[in-house]
Amino acid sequence: MLALMAATVFSSAFGLVLGAAMRRRCNPWAVGMVNYVTATAMQLARHALSGAPWEAAPQTLWMGASVGVLYAVNYVLFVPLLSRRGVSITSAMSRLAVIMPMLASLILWHERATLPQTAGGVLSLIALPLLTLAPAPRSAEHKLDLAAAALLVALLLGNGFSMVITKTYERTGLNQQALFLAALFGTAILVCGLAWWRNR
Repeated sequence: MLALMAATVFSSAFGLVLGAAMRRRCNPWAVGMVNYVTATAMQLARHALSGAPWEAAPQTLWMGASVGVLYAVNYVLFVPLLSRRGVSITSAMSRLAVIMPMLASLILWHERATLPQTAGGVLSLIALPLLTLAPAPRSAEHKLDLAAAALLVALLLGNGFSMVITKTYERTGLNQQALFLAALFGTAILVCGLAWWRNR
């Protein structure tokens, strides 16, 4: 529970930092690069301090790299959504992607959901279509912003698949989490760096 709360707080905080940077007309791709470079350095330092061997299993590298590509793609989707829908809606959709690893656990690994987990899943499914609605100007009615809705759905799927792959890696039993995360963020550096180069 503490890990989930911490993940929610930090991801929301990053959204707020990115939103503030964009209001100051900073390059959002540069912000993303600093984020991923810092995360990679922290994971490499964490692994070095653990004293574990540096030889990584192939699954650690390719699964980490796969999630890294999805992370970077999600960031590419996140940036325009911030300006269209704000931090709260965009972050909420990103967090609701937890539905996908929940479904994968039930279908692929035959785990059993508790009553609170089931209730949370149902409420999340109810919330998903509501997040695609945008308030119409000077009106209490709502209208569907198709472009923003498509980006939100793509963000949900990308974030959800990254969570499913991460959960799949955890089930391999390989105890190389720091190397997995270093491969993840290191790959995200490459994709985000390309976006920064194209949007200097």
